[in-house]
Amino acid sequence: MIIGPNYVFLCVPRCASNTMAQFLIEHVGGQQFGHHHEREVPWQQCGKTRYAVIRHPVDRMLSMWYHTRRCSPDPAWRAMDAVTFARRCTETEFGMDQFAFLQPAQPVRIIRYEQLQDQVSRIWPSAGTLPRHNAELRPPWEHDPAATPEFMAIVHEYAARTFERWFR
Repeated sequence: MIIGPNYVFLCVPRCASNTMAQFLIEHVGGQQFGHHHEREVPWQQCGKTRYAVIRHPVDRMLSMWYHTRRCSPDPAWRAMDAVTFARRCTETEFGMDQFAFLQPAQPVRIIRYEQLQDQVSRIWPSAGTLPRHNAELRPPWEHDPAATPEFMAIVHEYAARTFERWFR
């Protein structure tokens, strides 16, 4: 969580949270509060506008899978195929559905990952170009061979509330 003079930013895993944290700390007076993916807004900050970036659930799950294959210290997680990963990941806090992740902090103004630069520039006009962290070189999720019908079904079931609320 990043707390600034007039805002609170919630860092949703695999939704540009490192990019936004660096930007907010360096350019908009933000300070890290608690751990990076803190979800509970301190009562002293409740009057501030709250923001979070969300990402299409299929793209986010693929991002989590690629990131885990590259970075996990656990060889079993690194070796999982995308379908097995999607099933297992939904049972972890890291893989928590975005709708559920943001519930303790409502109301939250949503910034869409797919329009990140444009939306951040509207909120903070002096934004400039955002830094990029943890970016993967992979095809768009619509063309990713790992996004099989079985994988898609798992993600759609697990992220049903996120799809219903933000991706109709």
